[in-house]
Amino acid sequence: MLAAIICFIMAGSATGSMADPNVAVSNPMAVSQVSSNETDWDKPDKLLANYSNYFRISGIDFIPFNTGMVKNHPGYGCVYISGSTGWLSTSVNLPVNASIRGLRIFWDISADATITTHMNSYYLYGETYENLVSVVTNSTTGRGSAYADLATPHTVSISNAYTIWVYFGTLSPNVRFCGARVYYYDPETITTNQILIK
Repeated sequence: MLAAIICFIMAGSATGSMADPNVAVSNPMAVSQVSSNETDWDKPDKLLANYSNYFRISGIDFIPFNTGMVKNHPGYGCVYISGSTGWLSTSVNLPVNASIRGLRIFWDISADATITTHMNSYYLYGETYENLVSVVTNSTTGRGSAYADLATPHTVSISNAYTIWVYFGTLSPNVRFCGARVYYYDPETITTNQILIK
């Protein structure tokens, strides 16, 4: 029995069906394959060049902040608002010392409306906050995404909390927010042969 198991493992290694160095390591938190020649920043499913990680947040992870807001989930991770206009928010947890570089938002809009998104940093005792980056939807013709760089890369501090705010100014099932993706560089991530290892 032991000999059969050893033969199976050796056969798997020989065919590449076990640990394949050309396949990105799966990480449910947000790690994806690095593409060193990625230049099209409008491709929402790929990392940008020189960015080692991203943190993906579905629309259903955002919660209403204003009284009277009702979050509706028609499916596929997108949400729309009824009841009253206002803000949705969610916290973002990134590794300490990681460098936040950019934010991409995703939407499905078929109405004359926009959705505005901000990512803020809040100091430990609430004395200060900083708006790191803002992104606004730029299309009302269905599904889309938009990306914005931080003006200056921001280093994640253990003394700060990070929140993404999403503003809905229009109440309509045709104005849907589908989530966000925070791009960051983690100096503790080792990149070898397109494999990200934490």
